[in-house]
Amino acid sequence: MRVQREKIVFGAIIIAFLVPISIVQVGIDRDEGEVVFLKWIDNQQAYQNRLLQKIVETNDDRNPEEVALFARVESAGLSLAADFDGLSVQDKWRIIHNPDFEPLYERFLQLARESKVTLTEGLIEWSNPDVSANVGALVLGFRKLAADMLWLKFDQYWHTGLYQRMLPIMETVVLLDPHFIEAYALGAWHFAYNVTAVFPSAEEKQKYIQVGIRFLEEGLKSNPRSSKLYGEMGYTMYFRKRRDWEKAAYYLGEGTKYEHEGWIERAYALALERMGEEEKALAVREQFLRNYPDRERLQHYAIPRLKKKLKARNLEEDGELEEALRIWRFLEQDDRGDVVAPIEVMRLEKILKERETAS
Repeated sequence: MRVQREKIVFGAIIIAFLVPISIVQVGIDRDEGEVVFLKWIDNQQAYQNRLLQKIVETNDDRNPEEVALFARVESAGLSLAADFDGLSVQDKWRIIHNPDFEPLYERFLQLARESKVTLTEGLIEWSNPDVSANVGALVLGFRKLAADMLWLKFDQYWHTGLYQRMLPIMETVVLLDPHFIEAYALGAWHFAYNVTAVFPSAEEKQKYIQVGIRFLEEGLKSNPRSSKLYGEMGYTMYFRKRRDWEKAAYYLGEGTKYEHEGWIERAYALALERMGEEEKALAVREQFLRNYPDRERLQHYAIPRLKKKLKARNLEEDGELEEALRIWRFLEQDDRGDVVAPIEVMRLEKILKERETAS
């Protein structure tokens, strides 16, 4: 009874988390069912090899209808590619979309609905009292394969303009593989840049930027030490798209707490500079220069500009507003891309004009 109960529990786990709904519910995206079909083929080939090499010391206890279907699949595959068994996942994916495979796929779905196919990574040792010990090893390969294949579908949807289907696919990808960092990062980038470029209205653009932000938030929940996701959130979303320097600095600063690429430090310093936190920005830049001493642009441009800004701040504190204004005007003319300098020029000009009027 206990073994039977464990089988039922594990079957429920597979259905709930691994088997795409398209197998058990009509009308859901066919593509996800084909991913499971491909994984089943891969599993059957591996199992067959283990039987032939006597790695599995047991009789073949698969359902006879499943064995017969796999024989037909093997025959169809070998007729299309002599090295069918050894093809990569991507090549097999193309092969199973040949019209010859259509009746085989339909037969697979029929057997899956009747619970006559094995939708797991090999044999389960049901006699083990801790069935959960088997689950992790069984699902890892399936999740990775499914995530990779669905990722390919996401890219296809983008190139064919099926934007409304991108988010559900991406959510499925990270559900199957919550540590797929690139999926979170590139998915969010697609929503924030490519998708927003399609829509003219500011409202639509903000809607998809928010989708990207939410997607990265989910990624950080599952990967709280990922400097890449912190970097994407800080720079891509809040610095470039929202122009929210404070939030950009927060996420980029968090990213520097873990192993990270150098660009995250540079972006962090830039966000601090936009906030008017020149002293903190200078400390980050100087530390970066110590880590990467070959970055001559920092020595000759970025760091001297920050020092000039700090000097202007100090002059203002000492009451020397005209001299501070002169430095800010120089910085504005020297770099037309500087966001802070024009604001400081206008602010100081207003203060000086008000003082002149008052006197």
